[in-house]
Amino acid sequence: MNEAKTAKWVQPVVDYTGLGFFVIGYLLRRNLLDAAWGLAIGSVVGLVVGLIMQRKLALMPLVTGVLAVFFAGLTLYFHNSFFLKIKLTVVDSIFAVILLGGVAIGKRPLKAVIGAAVHMSDPAWRTLNIRYGLYCVFLAVANAIVALWPGIPDAWWVAFRFPGVPILTVLFSLAQAPFFMREMKEHPDEVTEVPPPPAS
Repeated sequence: MNEAKTAKWVQPVVDYTGLGFFVIGYLLRRNLLDAAWGLAIGSVVGLVVGLIMQRKLALMPLVTGVLAVFFAGLTLYFHNSFFLKIKLTVVDSIFAVILLGGVAIGKRPLKAVIGAAVHMSDPAWRTLNIRYGLYCVFLAVANAIVALWPGIPDAWWVAFRFPGVPILTVLFSLAQAPFFMREMKEHPDEVTEVPPPPAS
């Protein structure tokens, strides 16, 4: 198996094993505290697989995985699902600060991550950072509302978390395709995938 093919299946494992184990745990037990074990174990499995197969971990999956284990641990220690529910809001808030804060000081965080594969002008990178940053803000606020609004059942929040957030993320990423096609100016014959927002 060549390196490119390996990377294609390894990254989804790193990004989504924790979420997958969490959803399975909830469906089996209908209990968020039990599902927190799935999130913690799945996140560790994803990080270990990524480290073994890629021999390194990108910053965003590493941060997401470590925070998933941290918040799952808080949930289990305090026997309080609040920590589990608020994790997405905290993670996306961090990414929003990085992306929008980077723009504010003249940096282009996304360019540092995917710039080798996507060639665009600095103004285009600035626009892309703002779009992804605002999307992270949207997810952070939406999760806080669904997770913490009085009377909303846990099952509704779980449904928002999956499949709701992945579906929104796919739709958002697809919506960026015309922007990429318009702005890319080098290697026009290469097919470049539109990067999704950070997995959270």
